[in-house]
Amino acid sequence: MSRTEQGRPTRATVEATVLSMLEERGSVSARKVVGGTDKSKATVIKHINEMVADGTLETTEPAGSTKQRYRLASK
Repeated sequence: MSRTEQGRPTRATVEATVLSMLEERGSVSARKVVGGTDKSKATVIKHINEMVADGTLETTEPAGSTKQRYRLASK
């Protein structure tokens, strides 16, 4: 498993970045998350998709949209 300089697993790093950005903005694009981490776009999207699948996040646009953003899932 890939790790950051702080020893945190990649998923934890991406998740922490996403949640921090959502506190500030309400919704976030994958591109913004990539800019906030040292991870590749593919890695960030993989972890965002896992967060969508486990119910942490939801999409704001239809699947495949070039304007896709993510927000905390309503519970």
